[in-house]
Amino acid sequence: MKTQTAGFTLIELLVTLGVMTLLTSLLIVYTRGSEAQIKILKEKAVFIGALQRARSFALNTVQSPEIDCGYGVHIVDDQSIVVWRDLGKKSCKDANKSYDGENEHMGDVIRFASGIIFRNRGASDFLESILFIPPDPTVVTVPLGVPGNQFHVVLGTVDGGSESVMGINRFGQIESTVGY
Repeated sequence: MKTQTAGFTLIELLVTLGVMTLLTSLLIVYTRGSEAQIKILKEKAVFIGALQRARSFALNTVQSPEIDCGYGVHIVDDQSIVVWRDLGKKSCKDANKSYDGENEHMGDVIRFASGIIFRNRGASDFLESILFIPPDPTVVTVPLGVPGNQFHVVLGTVDGGSESVMGINRFGQIESTVGY
């Protein structure tokens, strides 16, 4: 008479290890994708915050020694934005309504987290700069005309694995975009 010893067979151990390996790899892939989406959403909030800050300055018409003729957001490069003010020399009639460089900055250049960039920079419907002119505020955009009256700003990872689209209309309002 043979007695069986309690334990697992080699096949059962291999199947268990295979299933655990598969589940672990799925979890790692899912976590990395989620991490990228969270980074994109954080930077999207930074961009929207900069737009709202510029619009708020225009609505409140902040007093300063310079002649402030408008407040805006300019996209400096693939990873950076700046909140700026349009300065007039003697009055706002001689203001050029465009971003002229560092002398118009209202703070430091805001850089996105590493690995996050503007994915559609240079496209015909990409918003390069937006200016809110007090007191209404009137909105001036660069480029001036855009197909469909909506700009698209796509934030995403450098490798293109994840991205998020923002629609900004010609009045500076952020809209949801469908089917971009």
